[in-house]
Amino acid sequence: MDTLQFNLHRGLVLDINDPDQKGKVQVKVLPEMVDIEDSNCPWFPPFEGNGSTNEYDNHPPEVGSYVWLLADDKFYHRYYTHFKYNLEGLVDYSPVDTLLSTISGLDTTYENIQFTMYQDGGISFHNRNDGSHGYIQNSSTYMIMNSEGVIDVMGSSIELNGNTKTFVTHTELDTALQTFITALNLHTHPDPTSGTTGIPSTSMSLDISSSQTTTIKTGG
Repeated sequence: MDTLQFNLHRGLVLDINDPDQKGKVQVKVLPEMVDIEDSNCPWFPPFEGNGSTNEYDNHPPEVGSYVWLLADDKFYHRYYTHFKYNLEGLVDYSPVDTLLSTISGLDTTYENIQFTMYQDGGISFHNRNDGSHGYIQNSSTYMIMNSEGVIDVMGSSIELNGNTKTFVTHTELDTALQTFITALNLHTHPDPTSGTTGIPSTSMSLDISSSQTTTIKTGG
């Protein structure tokens, strides 16, 4: 039985928009294909990834980046790997640490953080020590959930189940209602029984404390 042998090659990623949407990337093998037109260069499926029959992921490399390739002598069996081409400087934690540090209360200890850094500068992360998990785009746009189920969401606007209605915050509503009640208690009007004019003999009050939610909070 013949043994399938692979050679290790270096390649430049030309395109990640796989026409078949199967996770392949178009690669120019260097130096073997240096004189071949980009459009004629082959597509390589991924060699490895997290997945099974019904669970899988797709994290193609950036166009213009270099990747390691595995191929037989005729490139009939060929794959690209997700391993970064340059082994030195494989991971740069400094931009991740900088971004995590902008969020108050987050643990940024290097050995606790599993993360993915995206091309646009956003990161998804999981803290193996405290269980927090989330995505951060920048210091004012993020969604983080801790191990106790508390979800911290920050953005220029937040929509929950649509955007046709708006929230009223408890403190501001209570302040407005108490001002209204105070005005009513100070309002003078004639007493139908005595005929005298004055403020209400019995002060009115309004308590909406029971309407205050304790599970959804906002700073805006």
